[in-house]
Amino acid sequence: MNPFTYRYLDVPNSHQIQEELKNFILPYCEDKPTGLWSVDLLKFFAKCPESIQYLTNFNLSNKLKKVCYIIVHPGSGEKDAHVDRNIEPPASFGTDTNGCLSLNFGIHNCTETPVIFYEYLTGPKDYVPLPDPSEGSYIFYAKSTLKEIDRYILDAPVIMNNTVPHAIYNNTDKIRISVSFRFSTDPWNLTQINQ
Repeated sequence: MNPFTYRYLDVPNSHQIQEELKNFILPYCEDKPTGLWSVDLLKFFAKCPESIQYLTNFNLSNKLKKVCYIIVHPGSGEKDAHVDRNIEPPASFGTDTNGCLSLNFGIHNCTETPVIFYEYLTGPKDYVPLPDPSEGSYIFYAKSTLKEIDRYILDAPVIMNNTVPHAIYNNTDKIRISVSFRFSTDPWNLTQINQ
């Protein structure tokens, strides 16, 4: 049985939240390489009231561990498949986890750049730190044999399992930018119902 990969969430004011996040995040993105970068939580709480209200409505603002932006430059694909935080096998519902799920909003160039999930079949794995080492290291599958099991386009808010091997396919000529919320206790309830 395949693990949980993602679920679209019904966020009534998602366009307002997306615009708020875009205005907040874009100044941080200049000249950043592909990778995941955290922002100051106090600045986020001060500048993003719509986002905070949404998180509060689902009892998530007090569990917010970090707010990240993810930059993916053109040319990214299967060779960039990875899992977050060196976690294997994929985390699943009913387990007490943190940082395994992310709540993601698209900011720039997300409709042409799918997120693809894979099943690891065989081959070597590399343990690689992120460009900002304080963000930890990931398992990369660049030299492994993988099989695609799922995919989505980030054209609406998504709850996603970061412990299933995944990659963002950017075959465009623009960078892709998204915002990713991570929690001290993963909100597995959001994977079961359409919130």
